[in-house]
Amino acid sequence: MTEVEKMSREESKGYNALFYNAPISFFEIDSSDVKEFIEELRRDGVNDLENHFNDNTLDIIKCVSLMRITKVNQAALDLFKAKDQNEIQQGFSKIFTEDSLLPLKNQLVALANNYQIFEYENNCVDLEGTHLTVNIKVAIVDTDGKPWSRILCFVENVTWKKELKIARVDSNKKYEQLLQTADEGICIAGADDRFTYVNKKFTEITGYDDKEMIGMSIFDLFEKDKEEEIKEHLSRRFAGISEKYEIEGLKKDGTKNWVLISASPIHDEAGQIVGTLGMVTDINERKRVEKELKEKEKSLAESEQLYRMLAESSSDIIGIADKKMNFKYMNKSGCELLNIDFDNLIGMNMEDFYDKKTISVVRRSFNKAIKSRKEVKYSLRIDATGKKRWVDVCIIPIVGTKEKIDSLLITSHDITKLTDEKIYSNTLNEINAFINSSFDIKEIFKKVNPKVADILETESVAMFERVQNEWELKFHRLGDSSKLPVGHRFSDKELPIASIAARTNAAYAVEDAWEGEPLRREAMKRLGVRSALMIPLTRGAKVFGVICFCNHSKTQIFTDKQLDFSNKLSSSLSLTFENARLYEKEKNEKKLSITLNEINSAIHKGQDIEKTFDIVLQKSCEAFGCFLCALVMREGDQWVIKNICGLTKEMVGTKLSDNEARTAVIAEKTKQAVIVEDALTDDRVSIDMVKKYGIRSFVTAPLFMGDSMIGVLEFVKTDTHKFSETQIDYLNKIAASVSFALSGAQLNDKK
Repeated sequence: MTEVEKMSREESKGYNALFYNAPISFFEIDSSDVKEFIEELRRDGVNDLENHFNDNTLDIIKCVSLMRITKVNQAALDLFKAKDQNEIQQGFSKIFTEDSLLPLKNQLVALANNYQIFEYENNCVDLEGTHLTVNIKVAIVDTDGKPWSRILCFVENVTWKKELKIARVDSNKKYEQLLQTADEGICIAGADDRFTYVNKKFTEITGYDDKEMIGMSIFDLFEKDKEEEIKEHLSRRFAGISEKYEIEGLKKDGTKNWVLISASPIHDEAGQIVGTLGMVTDINERKRVEKELKEKEKSLAESEQLYRMLAESSSDIIGIADKKMNFKYMNKSGCELLNIDFDNLIGMNMEDFYDKKTISVVRRSFNKAIKSRKEVKYSLRIDATGKKRWVDVCIIPIVGTKEKIDSLLITSHDITKLTDEKIYSNTLNEINAFINSSFDIKEIFKKVNPKVADILETESVAMFERVQNEWELKFHRLGDSSKLPVGHRFSDKELPIASIAARTNAAYAVEDAWEGEPLRREAMKRLGVRSALMIPLTRGAKVFGVICFCNHSKTQIFTDKQLDFSNKLSSSLSLTFENARLYEKEKNEKKLSITLNEINSAIHKGQDIEKTFDIVLQKSCEAFGCFLCALVMREGDQWVIKNICGLTKEMVGTKLSDNEARTAVIAEKTKQAVIVEDALTDDRVSIDMVKKYGIRSFVTAPLFMGDSMIGVLEFVKTDTHKFSETQIDYLNKIAASVSFALSGAQLNDKK
């Protein structure tokens, strides 16, 4: 991209003319505020930006809002149907849809990881709402200003055409930069088969410089024995035929040079063929790898007979299957386990021998091995020929020709002699070792619960937390529980077995939930649960949640060993959840304390009051994970939004009635903060305001000047949230600081 960087530094009239009149859409964007925002995330402890943006898509949207277009050409305005630079800047965030967020995230992560150039495809809309598919190439240009203050952005509309085919190369300077930075070699030869144009990449492939190549014959790049083959290809071109082929040529220094050529005829304005356009790719490395693979295949063929002798004599199971899990080979031990002879086994699928649960585990392991191209190990309980056996399995992808995985090697060692009690003990030790090393509840749930579900032989697992006398679904994995949204709440009647486990404070098993007491039977049928094992989670003597391991398609008798294992697991997980809660509480308190200090520092600096409130609201949004914070003041019989963070500044000045700002009225009367944990079920909240702004939970903190309340601070989240005492305390402290700032501002106005 050296030439592009050189072009970006030019401030001459020639560059501006090229930029504004180019037929390709160009932007220059100042993203220095985005860079500062990302650095601020890192200072706040965000080490993995990709995971952070996955969990906080609003931060991607914020990054878009921080981008400032400093220059845009006419082609870009036409593409996005904008009148001028100001209109496209104002509608910039509207261009990107929900489908745009993942590619935008990848761009942000790449640039944050010091990529100077990044290219990707994205979906967006123009300012009239028409869908566009575009190819975007961004490049950070060296500058003496702030980092990312000048980013070049090339946008190509590939809605109807995603493959660029160059029909004619114009030597005009405005195209030269694009051709010279292409990843492929590009050349043009006239009717006399001599080069009239070559780009930089083509000279690198051949070893000649561009001056040497102009006028050189195509035949000079190949040995004599290739002359007839080259003539045949050229004759196709003048017959109007495009083609792609591989051929071995010569570099300037005489070394062999394998290339892939995509050649097309060039027509003049009258439609006559006047030359050839070639797109040339260096494939020397690929040819080297292919040669090595052929040598390896020969070596493997020679050792295959020895391998078969070793495999047939092994007491372990050794087999080979294709990617669809059809058997291609099985040794003697494997045939004996499956009770079938070799000739009848070959071509059969694993589904013919194992139940659905076992096949599900095997299929996931196959897919993981194929995707990762690495071996996958796991333990599995199988039912073969009527006997249940525990086996250790290792699946190893076999890489064939052209680096493709055609088959997988399966080795299995029978560990049935290990007792179930030892397996339970080992599993519990593994679980304890993992949960003692992490405070991440989601990660613990992701790692631990599938392993436990496998030991307990259940189909799915879910965790419910006790919230306001209901059971709220917090996590789920596998099975039909995936149909339920996280956050859905159940009453005690809707989830009766959870209530029993909570009341007894012990693991509670139901062999057949569709039999027995009518209310429980109907509730379990609605949930699609046939049998279940419910494990309580306790904090002190109080049950704060349950983990449910259940089946949807079968009844199950849970053994005493499984119940004992479950009670031990309950103690371990309860302690883990409590430690994680305390850790998160301590971390949040520290973060809130730092935020409050920063806010107070900004207030006491005595700078512009509007700028101070911008800092206060922004810091509050970040600290409390709010999607918006707003300063709302009482003016007569209305409430007026004076400052806002999280939504467009155009809302500043919006007036709200008492009916629209009900919680502000309540705070005015009670002189206390109003806390709303679920706006959809709280009659103190205007449902119209909730639906209009996507509000789900919030705190309205009153602002005072002396004994009089003059306004409120609104801290708003898009999901249900139980605000802790610590959070409420800090919100009130922030409100007190803002009240102090307002009083000081009024005093200054009087002076």
